[in-house]
Amino acid sequence: GEATMSITIDGKKEFRLRDLYSVLKKEMNMIEPAINNLNGDFYGIQEDNGDQILDRQLSTLNALSSGAQLSIEDDNQDFGFNLFVFFQHEGFDADKHPGGYIVSTSEEAMDKAKKDKDLTKLGFNTNDNNKDNKRKRQTPDDDTEVIVMMDEEDAEAAATQNGKRAKIDT
Repeated sequence: GEATMSITIDGKKEFRLRDLYSVLKKEMNMIEPAINNLNGDFYGIQEDNGDQILDRQLSTLNALSSGAQLSIEDDNQDFGFNLFVFFQHEGFDADKHPGGYIVSTSEEAMDKAKKDKDLTKLGFNTNDNNKDNKRKRQTPDDDTEVIVMMDEEDAEAAATQNGKRAKIDT
């Protein structure tokens, strides 16, 4: 599955979309990151946006409130991950983090996301038995068809359950 990270931004500091692109390039060594707010707008790569968008405060962008989930892709490196964005208005240690943000990796990001936003409302199962941070959709009560995306290993296991071998394209 895709990696999950989070960025916690000092809510009292100015942090623009342009700054987020800089952090992705500097902290994640990305060449040309494309940003897609899974709850809002697709921003694409930095060059796709004019100054009026790049210079806006991140928190004022459409559907980019604390807990928003962004999908970050770098086609040049065939690399992508999910990024949760949090705004911390009280108690941010500006001395420790003079840049005005803290980047956290998978486990910390998921823990923070669980506390900040109840992911189960989105139909995700976030129980802690799922150690590799994969979230699987819970099956709805009606007869809706559910398509689950999985990696090759999971697909292999699903195909061979009950001793029967099904053909799968992975």
